[in-house]
Amino acid sequence: MKPGGHRASGIQFLRNGNGNAVADGAVQVYFVAGSVPDTDLCADQQGDPIMPTRLNPYLAFRENARDAMTFYASVFGGELTLSTFRDFHASEDPAELDKIMHGELKTQNGLTIMGADTPKEMEYKPGTNYSVSLSGEDEAELRGYWDKLAQGGTVTLPLEQAPWGDYFGMCADKFGVVWMVNIAGTESDPG
Repeated sequence: MKPGGHRASGIQFLRNGNGNAVADGAVQVYFVAGSVPDTDLCADQQGDPIMPTRLNPYLAFRENARDAMTFYASVFGGELTLSTFRDFHASEDPAELDKIMHGELKTQNGLTIMGADTPKEMEYKPGTNYSVSLSGEDEAELRGYWDKLAQGGTVTLPLEQAPWGDYFGMCADKFGVVWMVNIAGTESDPG
């Protein structure tokens, strides 16, 4: 590894052979994409690229997620990705097929906002229409968070393989905060 010349909070950043930033020393450090100049990926201690665990808001809407997420893209800029219930064969209700099952706005400066339309059979109350999303590739880390958040709370959707191939679950912690955990699939995952 070669010194990259970048310091943040007293940590010396090094570049591995792939040009990814890693921290000097035995402490494993995860960086937010873009937080180190010229770095889009994080790397583990072996220098292999990984997706860092992210924490961001997940907003719920009733039939206007497309408009809301498009509005947020006009406010913050960035890249907006929208997937419908039809895309994932996730609804049998023809009225919901073109509604947004998952929207994600990623900005140049590291902001992420996620959102979706709430299906008709689920409760929707403006003012309480948000969740906190934890997502990434580190299965042990994310399952650890899931276990702790679900303990004493209510699991509304078990952490299991989802139609898009990742592992996904929802729970309300013992304080009533709703959490969504998504563990990105790996090449060895079935399907």
